[in-house]
Amino acid sequence: MGRRIAGTVFALILLAGVARAEEERAEQEEAVPRSALDEEIVVTVARFERDLRSTGASVSVVDATDLRDRQVTDVSEAISIVPGAFISRGGPPGSSSSLFLRGAASNQVLVLLDGIPLNDPTLGGQFNFYDLGSDNLEAIEVLRGSASTLHGSEAIGGVVHLRTLRGDGEPGMRFGVEAGSYHHLRAIVSGQGRVEDVDFSASLSRTGVENDLENNRFDSLTASGRFGWRIAPGFEAFFSGRWVDSTAEDPWAFPFGEQIEEDANITRDRRTAAAAVGVRHDLTEELRWSLTGTWTDIRSDLEDLGDNPGDPVELVSSSDARVGTVQLLGEWRRTGIASETDLAVMAGVDYRDERSKNRSESAFGATPPIDETVRNTAVF
Repeated sequence: MGRRIAGTVFALILLAGVARAEEERAEQEEAVPRSALDEEIVVTVARFERDLRSTGASVSVVDATDLRDRQVTDVSEAISIVPGAFISRGGPPGSSSSLFLRGAASNQVLVLLDGIPLNDPTLGGQFNFYDLGSDNLEAIEVLRGSASTLHGSEAIGGVVHLRTLRGDGEPGMRFGVEAGSYHHLRAIVSGQGRVEDVDFSASLSRTGVENDLENNRFDSLTASGRFGWRIAPGFEAFFSGRWVDSTAEDPWAFPFGEQIEEDANITRDRRTAAAAVGVRHDLTEELRWSLTGTWTDIRSDLEDLGDNPGDPVELVSSSDARVGTVQLLGEWRRTGIASETDLAVMAGVDYRDERSKNRSESAFGATPPIDETVRNTAVF
């Protein structure tokens, strides 16, 4: 009997503690204005803007303030602070970097820049983050968990969406330079603002570092911009783009052998060009449509010459991936049907043209070149 009484008292104390914790949480939520909770906007979950509070998905947002406060200059470092995200990096800046979300393979995570797909078909559908900087980004959205319903089979493990800064306020420019050990030098010039119905943002940056080994230098040049025009109330057009040109030296003999200091060994060059243009029209508060076209071109070159003069070429490889998409999307949304409940209906047409070219030559001879094109049209 005594044990039953003690158990009952313990249960009542536990329930009282839980009730008090719920009451404190409710008081805290009431103390924070709802508008502040709704200011965080995400696009990844539903393709159109949504406030983070109304989404049921597991989404983390790293915004421009976080990037500035943490002094983060590359996207992979920013993503690494997100719960459930793991960045596998081969070494210092310029080393191959792959993203794994909640244990999903890196080619199961879709990477988007303003809706532009960046996954490289020549790499099996994954994206290498090693030269992607955080310049001119407004936010990085990381959606953990499957999003294949809206974004296709590439998003089985999740989606990373990079949003370029949308200009606001008086036009202005900024210039910055930073330097450090290993001859690290980074310079950036940027500008953004709004003039009546036109907004813009642009940046140009250069990064160079010698790293800690011979023949291990990394250089990258990045240009980014966004232009928006409000043609009429609720009707706007936009253009965004990013261009990255990088060179990374790998001091190890192919394939992953010992370091040979007198030879540059492996050199990797990559040039990435991505652009999007589109229009969006809010017909009413509940009905909207958009038409967007994107284009991506990723050119990668890898060169490993002989370790000594006169030695045969060990490996030379070149690949080119081009992806173009056109999407017409419409959505009807009714809010406030019930407490914290919305109803949304979405429909669209999606066209995708994907081409991959690859050729390589090693000491064993040339491999047959690859030139494949895949076109898909979907209605959903």
